Amino acid sequence: MGAASAEIEFAAHGRTHHLAMTSARLELARGQAGSVLAVEDTTDLLRAQRQLAWKEAAQRVAHEIKNPLTPIALSAERIGRHLDRAQADSPGVIRKCSEVILNCVGTLRTLVDQFSALAQFPATQPRPCNVNQVVEEAFALFAGRLEGITIERDLDPGVPEVMADPEALRRALANLIDNAAEAMQGSLLRVLGVRTAVTEDGAAVEIAVSDTGHGLTEEIRERLFLPFYSTKHRGTGLGLAIAAKIIQEHGGSIRAESNSPKGARFLVRLPMMEAGAPAAQPEAVAAKGPIA
Repeated sequence: MGAASAEIEFAAHGRTHHLAMTSARLELARGQAGSVLAVEDTTDLLRAQRQLAWKEAAQRVAHEIKNPLTPIALSAERIGRHLDRAQADSPGVIRKCSEVILNCVGTLRTLVDQFSALAQFPATQPRPCNVNQVVEEAFALFAGRLEGITIERDLDPGVPEVMADPEALRRALANLIDNAAEAMQGSLLRVLGVRTAVTEDGAAVEIAVSDTGHGLTEEIRERLFLPFYSTKHRGTGLGLAIAAKIIQEHGGSIRAESNSPKGARFLVRLPMMEAGAPAAQPEAVAAKGPIA
């Protein structure tokens, strides 16, 4: 079409910068061809958007906390009334109210735990890491939970190691797998694919997680990694935000695009380990930790 655009993220002078680049072809005089390149620094714009997103996230947290408080208060009042004047159905009512309270407390606990995971990330402990091994460990977390889904693995055995925290990276990939599985609920074709490879420029390792779900609109794609944004009927909308934050903590990037023939694909890019870094020691790592 004579034009191309891309977004670039890079680190310099102790901060992350974002550039939007657009190149267009020009037809000059006397049949000569040329091109123009426009570069826009979108760093401050993205920072403002993130601040707004966190403001919305705080409002969403307050709303999500308020919702379970109403049934908790009503159940407690009902229990109090039946304790004051015991009736024949009091034991059953008290038992039912107790179940409501316990379920609401569980909902609050999940919300708090996941929000804490996003806001208070422990310091990563990067070390030489085998990406293919971490992918397999992430799938191990879903043992017995992916029935009816065809898993297609394309793991390049020659991918070099990356400097990463295996447990944090495993959690990020688990969130992507969980998101892909949820996106295919109700789909006739349910294929979850994962691929590892060296990027075309040879500077990073790429992990691709794809699904054959309902796909992505442009509006959804722009907001996918914002806290508490979700198109699912369950969960808190923190999974992809947590995955994105983990990848960014490792100096990498993540983006979403349409999958062929249908669905979505998430591409994780992790920088290769610098030459001279110590090799990873073989170890048996147990898959652990809750999935956000």
